[in-house]
Amino acid sequence: MKRVLLAAAGAWGLAQAHHSFGMYDESKIVMVSGTVAEFRWTNPHVVIVVETAAGVSWTIENTSTGNLKRMGWTRHSVVAGETVTVELAPLRDGSHGGSFLGAKLSDGKVLGEFQ
Repeated sequence: MKRVLLAAAGAWGLAQAHHSFGMYDESKIVMVSGTVAEFRWTNPHVVIVVETAAGVSWTIENTSTGNLKRMGWTRHSVVAGETVTVELAPLRDGSHGGSFLGAKLSDGKVLGEFQ
């Protein structure tokens, strides 16, 4: 029984490491507006690439397709070419990317926790 508990604790620790948000500065919120260049409906994480008017590409990581499906998303919830404003927790290293918090699409539809 002790071995089973230790194995479970080890697996939990690995899952926590895999799902770490340490690379993101969750104390900051950045708003990025632009055109969806890419919407990757893939596991383990869905990715939205937004191209700003200044020509800067932002890569925004979301959760898994399974989690998003449970929240009502589909592979067509975001479409390349549409205008979007995304809220994200930025990468700590200052590169153009972050963790998805919410979005407002050009038709007014809100996804996630958009403020």
